[in-house]
Amino acid sequence: MNFLAIKFKLAVCALLIAASVSAVLYVRALRAQLGVESGLLRAASQRIEDRDRTIRDLQRDALEKARQQAQLDRATAAAEKTISTQRQAMREAIHDSPTVHAWADTALPDDVVRLSANPAYTGSADFSAAVPDDHAVRSTGDVTTH
Repeated sequence: MNFLAIKFKLAVCALLIAASVSAVLYVRALRAQLGVESGLLRAASQRIEDRDRTIRDLQRDALEKARQQAQLDRATAAAEKTISTQRQAMREAIHDSPTVHAWADTALPDDVVRLSANPAYTGSADFSAAVPDDHAVRSTGDVTTH
């Protein structure tokens, strides 16, 4: 019976050793998983900080743009007021002076009418399109022969 008790104790010891080894391996696996998860958490935290910084920068930029827009609106209103005042002064000058009134009623020269009829050129392509075909415009890359 002694032999059976020793076998039982050995079996229990073997089970305890196997359980201990299993527990150690399980803890190592958990620690490895914890390391991976901690890295993911740090990366996610960094992305959140970056996102928050970007949001703050965009908000700051939006406030600056709003301030600039308000300043532009004030400047535009002041310019419109000045233009309105000048136009009113011109109307009064035209109506008050018979000489200016007679001059203002005369027809504009044909060249001025033609220039006023064309839209403003915003680049060389617009100007080239406005030139008649029989008056070709030389390309800027062409070198003259003389």
